[in-house]
Amino acid sequence: MEKLPSKPLKAEALRRLVERIRRDAFFIGRALAVYQQLHGLDDQQLAQWLECSTDNLIRLALCRLPDDKSDGFQQDVRKIAAFAACNPDRLVQVLREAASWDAFQGDSQDPAHGFLLAARDHKPDGDDDSSGTPGGQG
Repeated sequence: MEKLPSKPLKAEALRRLVERIRRDAFFIGRALAVYQQLHGLDDQQLAQWLECSTDNLIRLALCRLPDDKSDGFQQDVRKIAAFAACNPDRLVQVLREAASWDAFQGDSQDPAHGFLLAARDHKPDGDDDSSGTPGGQG
């Protein structure tokens, strides 16, 4: 008779699976990862904010990401939230914010490297231009 894998082995396999889906836009896990990075949250903090357990956070991460442009988006999110026992309104917020970030970033996939645009009050070489026109002529 073949011996079943031990609990630590199963836990390690599940951990690796979750890490992989955090990079796959097909799964909610990616949206959760984006939201966590944008807000500096760990798994425990995200689970607390979503009003679920960390085990249910894993269940949630493994779900397929619903299409936020479809008419049934709200209904799909409510079903997923019921499955993962989390707050559906907060889940909608997570999914919408992650989708907005993705749309803003285009091809870039790392929230840690996003939002690098900044306004400058002066030219990089220190030559301030108060006219507001390129080259200081205006």
